[in-house]
Amino acid sequence: MLHLLAATILAVGLTSVVHAAPEDGVVRAGSAKIVEQGSTTLIQQSSQRAVIDWRGFSINSNEQVQFAQPSASSATLNRVTGSQVSLILGRMDANGQVLLINPNGIIFGKGAQINVGSLIASTANLSSDNFMQGKLVFDQPGQHGAGIINAGSITAAEGGLVALVAPHVRNDGLIQARLGKVMMGSADTFTIDLYGDGLIKLALSDDSLAQLKDPGGEPVKSLISQSGVIDVGSGQAVLVTAEAAKGMLDSLINMSGVILAESAVQEGGRILLLARGGNVDVGGELKAGGTKGGRIEVLGDQVHLASSAKLDTDGIYGGGTLHIGGAYQGGGETYRSMSTEIDNGAILNAGALTRGDGGEVVVWSDGNTAYAGAIQARGGAEGGDGGLVEVSGKQMLDFNGLVDAGANNGKAGSLLLDPYNFIIGMTEASLINRVLRTGTSTSVSADNDIYVNYVIDGRGRYTGGGLTLN
Repeated sequence: MLHLLAATILAVGLTSVVHAAPEDGVVRAGSAKIVEQGSTTLIQQSSQRAVIDWRGFSINSNEQVQFAQPSASSATLNRVTGSQVSLILGRMDANGQVLLINPNGIIFGKGAQINVGSLIASTANLSSDNFMQGKLVFDQPGQHGAGIINAGSITAAEGGLVALVAPHVRNDGLIQARLGKVMMGSADTFTIDLYGDGLIKLALSDDSLAQLKDPGGEPVKSLISQSGVIDVGSGQAVLVTAEAAKGMLDSLINMSGVILAESAVQEGGRILLLARGGNVDVGGELKAGGTKGGRIEVLGDQVHLASSAKLDTDGIYGGGTLHIGGAYQGGGETYRSMSTEIDNGAILNAGALTRGDGGEVVVWSDGNTAYAGAIQARGGAEGGDGGLVEVSGKQMLDFNGLVDAGANNGKAGSLLLDPYNFIIGMTEASLINRVLRTGTSTSVSADNDIYVNYVIDGRGRYTGGGLTLN
């Protein structure tokens, strides 16, 4: 019955349910007072941190929960001890940090309005002692397969944090944290370092994977599904999964919505999609532009950009960085894919819009790479060098797309193609010709053999594009 109710709420924004305000709150640590004022539940907190246990924590569409905290750095841990999923359909406001822990799952329904300093919502619990000491170690897993879904609007204060962490997480709504950080994580247990680089530990059990269900009781197809809008300005948006059993799901991350990490007045932000041990599928839009372009990384064992995918780190005074499947030449500690596929129609931009150098775009896999998209990493029209582009498959490369890393008033950019063997037939030669004519120097390098079976002629249009066969 609960699954059917939750599915109905998400589908039609149900506005009339049984009284759903937070129930039977007991303050376990710190100092706070719970006041019922009609349809409003007011939590008046006088200590910097407080822990409240609730038998149930839900909010009907006509109800509001308000946290009055001593400062923006104050935090309230709300822990659900009952057996019901939290259904958030109304308003929740706080001037500080709010943690909502429900081992059974949390649903922010259509019409929900969350306005807080920061929000951490999870199915994993942490001890009161750790919380009161500022240690966000969520080491007590919730129910196997429980999840978090957002179909409403979640807004954090400027520089704030929104973290949704559970065995499976889905966003169909709006999440905003301007200049802050949004994290969607798939895990049973995890640790957050608010003063470091975010999630530093994730763990997900095979038992949870085997029991993942959506609100309708159907098996989930992705650990993290993002079909809504995430907007962090020039902050960070991180979608990351723990290491998971291979082949158990269609994909670990399914990104069909929009993620914005860009600013018109400063360097763009960072977007990371990391599916450890599985697939990441992108059919939506990722933007991390700014005065200088930001950074986008799409990483997993198998990486797929659909024809509708658009990844953009264009900057007014310099392009940003795009890493798809790995870093340049597969180097560093960046997670590397075993296969990377970019469909015809997919767009990857890392150019300078006015002046400055083009950015860096890498398409990599340790195995097979199939590339049919369009990459643009040009220098600025008013001056600037072309960018750095690599499209490589350590074992095999199917190069069937476009690359433009030229320069109008600067040094030519470069394209590196680096598989084990590379056969240049009519199609490959035609594409390399087009690359050379953008003024992009092209280097074909192979661990074994290069076969040139058709004429390569890059003369015409822009000058500066040289050819190296190595």
